[in-house]
Amino acid sequence: MMDVIDNIIRPRIIVSECMRKRFKLPRTAVMIEQFALLPYNAIVIHDNGKKDFAFGLYYKALKHLEECQECRKVQYYDVPQLLSELKELEEFWKLVNSE
Repeated sequence: MMDVIDNIIRPRIIVSECMRKRFKLPRTAVMIEQFALLPYNAIVIHDNGKKDFAFGLYYKALKHLEECQECRKVQYYDVPQLLSELKELEEFWKLVNSE
């Protein structure tokens, strides 16, 4: 089952120098991908193919894209789509915490 989940292509956030500094990512980090089972978390993809789990990083990276024009410029995926994901995550979080 995890093989099927791993093969689903999810939007990825390209790691810029600004993001490396802000989130203290190594120089080998090239992309941030949403973790399939926990939407706020991320998988950091390195240039050598290595993948690391990062707690809360997907949400933090989306928030950063909302604020940083320079980081939005280097993105391959549709930035409005990424920012709509941010709104969905915030709505989900409000719903979960209201119960």
